[in-house]
Formats: sequence, C-alpha cells, structure tokens
Amino acid sequence: MIDKTIFAVIGFLVWGMVAMISNVLAGPPDLSPDIKRMVKSATPLPGTPEVDIAMPLANPENVRRVMRIVPESRWNELFPLRNKGYTYEEFLKAVAKYPALCNEKAPGVKEDLDQVCAMELVTIFGHMTQESSLNSTPQDLPNKEPNWKQGLYHLHEMNCSNEKPGCDYTGAGCAPGSWQNDAWPCVEGKKYFGRGAKQLTYNYNYGPFSKTMFGDVNVLLKDPDRVANEPWLAISSAMWFYMNPQSPKPSIHDIVVGFWKLNEHDLAANIPLGFGATINVINGCVECRGETEKPEAKNRMAYYVEFAKAFGVDPGDNIGCAGMKDFPANGAGSVDIYWERDWSNQGKCKLVGYQTSYTLLFEQDYEACVIHHFGKE
Repeated sequence: MIDKTIFAVIGFLVWGMVAMISNVLAGPPDLSPDIKRMVKSATPLPGTPEVDIAMPLANPENVRRVMRIVPESRWNELFPLRNKGYTYEEFLKAVAKYPALCNEKAPGVKEDLDQVCAMELVTIFGHMTQESSLNSTPQDLPNKEPNWKQGLYHLHEMNCSNEKPGCDYTGAGCAPGSWQNDAWPCVEGKKYFGRGAKQLTYNYNYGPFSKTMFGDVNVLLKDPDRVANEPWLAISSAMWFYMNPQSPKPSIHDIVVGFWKLNEHDLAANIPLGFGATINVINGCVECRGETEKPEAKNRMAYYVEFAKAFGVDPGDNIGCAGMKDFPANGAGSVDIYWERDWSNQGKCKLVGYQTSYTLLFEQDYEACVIHHFGKE
C-alpha cells in the first residue's frame, strides 16, 4: 500500500505546477495608465525601419517632424567632422525605431510638438557630442570647427580595443555568480568599452540593447564591436539609451518632454528639473557628485547651450549637475517596471522598482521570470 504521505507530496507538486502554469497563462496584472504610457514610449518598432529621404511624406510622423527641423543639409552643418558611418539616413532610421521620439509631450506642456522635438534633439546632440567628439582645439583644425560641432567623430572609445590591455569595463557586472552576469553573460576576451554615438559601456547596457535590437542578449555580448562597426547600431544605441527608463532613473525622454514630475525626494537629492538631471541619468556618479561642475559635465552643458542657440530654443534653468545625488528609490523616477519573484504567490512574479533581469519593456519577460524562478512545465 502506498503511503498517504506520498500522495500528499504528489498532490502538492501537482498543485504547484498547475498554479505556476495558470499564472503564466494569466499573464501580468493590469497596469496603470502612466506605466502603460511609459512602456509604450520606450518600446521600439520591430526590425530595421525604412525611411525615404527623397519623399519625406512617405515617412512616419516623427521622422517627418525631425526632417523639417534637421534637414540633411543641417545635419551636415552640425556634424561636419562626423565619421562616415554616422549618416543622415541611419539617424532617421534610429528616430523611426521609436515612434514616441519627437512625437509626444506631457499634458500641460505649452510648447507645440515641433518645439518639444527641437528640445529633444538639442539634448540628444549635446550628449552625443560629449561622448563622441574629436575634442580638438578649433585653431588646430583646417576649418576651425568649434568644439560643439566636432561630434560623432569617434565610433568607439579612444585607445580601446579587445586586444589592448585596459578598457575592461567588467567589475561586478561580470563577476561569476552575480545576477548581472547571469542575465547578461560576459564573454571571455570581449570588452564592453564605449562604442557608438552614446559610447555604450558595460555588459548591463550591451545585453539589454542587444535584446531590444535582436531579441537576444547574447548577440552583442558576443560581438560588441558591431555597435561601432554597423552605423545603424552606432546611432540607435544612443536613441535606445535616451528612451529607456532605468528605475529609479527616469528616461531622459520623459525628463525632456515633461512626463517626469519630480517630487520632494528628488528635490532632497538636489535633482531639479533641467538638463542637469539628464547628465545625472547618464553619468551622475562620475560627473555630478561634489560641489563644483566636473569638466565632462561642463562640456555637456556648453554643447547643449550651443545647440539650443542653433535651434532657437530656451535651454532653461538647472543645466548643471554639481551636488546632485543618486536618483532616490522613492523619487518620481522610481517605478515598478521590473519583474521579480513573488514570494507570497507560488508560480507568480510581481513588479518591483529595483532592477532585475526582467522588465515590462519585453512582453515575454513575465513568463521568463516565472520560468526562471519556478521552472518549466
């Protein structure tokens, strides 16, 4: 006779498996309108968009708007020293990848969409120039281009390669057994130094960007040089970082177009609304701590102001970031967009505000979270 205990154990296991499968099939819980909007804004189109420079009206609305504000002649004027890989067409394709880019604003923002788009481009160009500039003394150049017009010169971080020592960008993110390395596994012999218009760094940026572009974190972790060698990826990496929220950090897009409504905790961390907050998103731990502006932040500020002048937009207040702290866990940018194991519910994941391997930005991540923590059926 089979012991009743065995039946109890089998029953419990079956119940757990049924609960896990039902929760996977049920999917994630309903989301608030604000989070739905955030996810929609940060979600790119699949594949590689096509654009038609010769027929602007054939393009999506946000691309048409960008073409009006920055025609190809102006692109050439603003980036006269750019690497030949940074073409106008690839720039427009990167814009088309994100339909919300240059195509939305928060309620209450008085500027029209063209003005908001101009501010988005001014912000993007200011940061791209800091990351990829030749940064040479104008008097040493044949045409004496000012520093703010020396952007998009570099495709990868200077003096870095997979073969040379240094430029490892590994640290805790590549530590064996760390959750970051489990999620975005570093590949031996590959280095995740700066590449592309944003100078993408570290496995925890290459992996999510790879997943966004290819549906697979490993594509660019195995071959990070593609971000520098393929113009489409070189420019798209900057747009991905600009549009992507990283709670407790808001997306730079949400800061610029007015969706980030800072609260008392942000103010206590000395993070007011302005261009300085976008510096804090990108590289705050290096450029924004301390009582005085760091050289890198000063460069970003100077480029941003010059682009603002060129586009005829008001740069606003609070363009520096000296004295800012980390974005707080209870700040306005802290939003539950990551999936984590729900310890109170067998076979279910819940949303949290701290970073995990799974996010609302990928539809399949809820099921992946459940399977990771509770196993396959």
